[in-house]
Amino acid sequence: MEKNRKANISRGDELIFNPSVTIRESLGEGFRILTDKTRVPSKTARRTKPRQPATIPPQTTTVYTDGSCLHNGTQSAQCGAGVWFGPHDQRNTALRIPGDAQSNQIGEISAIIIALQLTGQHEQLRIVTDSRYALDGLNIHLARWEADGWVDTKNKPFFERAAYLLRKRAARTSFQWVKGHTGNDGNEGADRLADEGARKTTPDELDLDVPSEFHIDGIQLMNTTQALAYRAVKQHLNKKTKKRRATRVNLDIARHAIHEHSGKWLSDEAIWNSCSSAELSNKSKQFIFRAIHGSFKVGEYWMNIPGFEQRARCAACGTDGESLEHILTECTDNHQSEIWNLARDLWPERHQPWPRISIGLILGCGGLSARSPPDDNTEGDEDDTPPGDRGNGANKMRDDLLLKILISESATLIWAVRCDATINGNNPSAEIITKRWHNQVEKRLHTDVANARRKNAKPALLKRVHDTWNGTLENESSLPKDWVSTREVLVGIKPAQVP
Repeated sequence: MEKNRKANISRGDELIFNPSVTIRESLGEGFRILTDKTRVPSKTARRTKPRQPATIPPQTTTVYTDGSCLHNGTQSAQCGAGVWFGPHDQRNTALRIPGDAQSNQIGEISAIIIALQLTGQHEQLRIVTDSRYALDGLNIHLARWEADGWVDTKNKPFFERAAYLLRKRAARTSFQWVKGHTGNDGNEGADRLADEGARKTTPDELDLDVPSEFHIDGIQLMNTTQALAYRAVKQHLNKKTKKRRATRVNLDIARHAIHEHSGKWLSDEAIWNSCSSAELSNKSKQFIFRAIHGSFKVGEYWMNIPGFEQRARCAACGTDGESLEHILTECTDNHQSEIWNLARDLWPERHQPWPRISIGLILGCGGLSARSPPDDNTEGDEDDTPPGDRGNGANKMRDDLLLKILISESATLIWAVRCDATINGNNPSAEIITKRWHNQVEKRLHTDVANARRKNAKPALLKRVHDTWNGTLENESSLPKDWVSTREVLVGIKPAQVP
C-alpha cells in the first residue's frame, strides 16, 4: 500500500494492515510445493461481511499492547501479555502465556492476538505497540514469510493466528509504534498488565488455532531457490530427528555450569545461540559446537573399531578411556594446567575471582553472564539502552566477555596441542606453549581493536573494547585514555611468565 511505503514508523505514522492475499503478476504465484496434505481446505476463506454504509463514520478503537518475560532466554522463563483499552476498562487484560515457548517477543505478539479477540469484527481498530518485532512482522515481513512457506520463521503459530484474525475482520486495522517507557499512559498501562500476567502462578489459555481455509501452506513455486528448498527439507527432517544422547548430556552439563556461575538456567536454544555468538572466534565456535555434540573421536569411540582400541588411551599420560573432559581439565602431561594458569594469571579480578574450570564451564562459556536479581525482568531485543550506559551491570558484562574469550581460546589451544602431540608426536616445551597462548589471545585483542577502529564504529563498541581488556595490557598506565580509537597506538597483553 502506497501510504505504508511512505510511512515513517519511528515518527509515529500509522501502518494500515493489508488483509488481501493477491496473485499480482501471474498464475504461477498460486502454485506451491512442500505443502501439508493433511491441511487441504474444504472451503474458501472469507472475511466478515461489512455492515451497510452508515451516515455517521465509524469511530476508531485504540488499544495498547505489550509483552513481558521474566528470566528471558532461560529454562525458567515465563512471559505475559498486557492489553490496555483505557482506565478501568473491563477489557483490560493481563495474561500468562501457556506452552513451552516463552520469550518477550511471544508476549508481544500474543498481546496483539488478545486485543483482536476482544474487539468487534466491525470496529475500526488502532493497535499501539512498542514492539518493532511484532509490528514489522505483521506489516512488512508477513507476505515474504508466507511466500517462503514460513521456513525458519520463529514464532510461526503466533504470527499465523494474528494474521488470521486480522484478515477475518470487516473493518480497518492499523498499527502505530510508540517508544516504550517514555511516560505514555497507554503504553505504561499495557506494560504493567504484561508484567502482572508474567507473574501469574498458572498459565492462562490462548487459542492459536487457524482454520484450514486461512492457512497458507508450502513454498511459492515461482520464488523457490535451491537454498530455500534445502532449508525447508532440513526443517522438515529436524522435526523427526531425535537429539543424540551425548548432545543431551552435554547440554545439561553446560546448563548446570552456567547456572552455578551466573544463576540462570539457560534453555537449549539459548546455549546453542551462545555457541554462534560474535563474541567468540570462529575456531572457538566450531570447537565448542562439536564438543557439545560429542563428535570428537576420543576415548570410547575407538573401542568399537577392531584393531584401534589402543587409541582410546590418552597418548600423553596413558590414562584408559580418554575423554574431552580429561583432555581439557584433568590430564597431567598435555600442558592443559599450564595453559589454564596462563589464563588465570592474565585475568584481572575486578568483580569476581577466576572460576574453577570444568568441562561444563567450557561447553557453556558462550552463555556466561553477570548474576541478575531473582526477579530480573529481561525484555531481550526490546531493550534500547546502549551497552555503554548500563552502569555497573555493564562492567560485569565486559568482565564476562573477557572470561568467555580466555576460556574459549584456552580450551581451543589445549585441543590443538593435544591433537598435534597425538597425531604428529610433537611435545612442545613450556616456552613454546606460553608463546602460542600469548599470540592466540593477543590476536583476539588486535581483532577487537581493529573492529572498534572502523570508520562507522559506535562509541559503545569503543567503550566495550576498552573496558573488556582493561587490566590486561602491557604498560597500561602509560597508554592514552583513548588508546582504542587512536590508530597510532599499538597495544598488547602483558607478557606471560614461562611456567
